Amino acid sequence: MATWFRLYDADEDLCLYFEAGADGWATRRVELRGVDLVPVAAANLLEVLELRDHDDLVSLQQYKQRFGVLAEASLDGWRQWPGAQEITQPEFERCGPRPGQCWQKQVELAVEHRD
Repeated sequence: MATWFRLYDADEDLCLYFEAGADGWATRRVELRGVDLVPVAAANLLEVLELRDHDDLVSLQQYKQRFGVLAEASLDGWRQWPGAQEITQPEFERCGPRPGQCWQKQVELAVEHRD
């Protein structure tokens, strides 16, 4: 079963949202920066695998530059990270894009959970 959680990095003024699969590895990540919650990253494992398996290396690199990368290690232990908080799937869905969709900034949830 998937787990969804968020962190706030005060030093970077960055709201981080993660979806982790049953194996503890990241399947999606969304990052929003600053008071205006500017989208910084919105990486999705399904999209990365699709590009890796069916496109060229250039397309994969362009995706990573535009949307960021996913953790290359398990996210197990996230509960010990300062300020980590489990959220529901609907909360995660409201903070960022769904697979294959264009980015649509949704600030209400992120503002609500910055503290």
